[in-house]
Amino acid sequence: MTPRFAMQFDDLDEAYNYYNAYGKLAGFSIRKESSNRGKDGEIVWKQFVYSKEGKTDEKHWIGKELVQRRRMETRFDCKAKLQVKIDKSGGYVVSKFVP
Repeated sequence: MTPRFAMQFDDLDEAYNYYNAYGKLAGFSIRKESSNRGKDGEIVWKQFVYSKEGKTDEKHWIGKELVQRRRMETRFDCKAKLQVKIDKSGGYVVSKFVP
């Protein structure tokens, strides 16, 4: 069930559901992160990432203290992601996978 390069999907929902099921089996949840649209407004590529991926912006930190937010850090520097891009048939194909 592990995603692989060049794996094909009919649409973005199918890709999302597949990666979400993979994430559940691997012990993490996912979120939709970024995308790019073509001139016609159609999504050319879409990226799904680990739900806690990323880091808090440095402007919110002073030394080791978190400014304006009194919550614990919830982001982790995990690079797990699945990126799909549109193919000639109108479906989507995996262009990048980081386990």
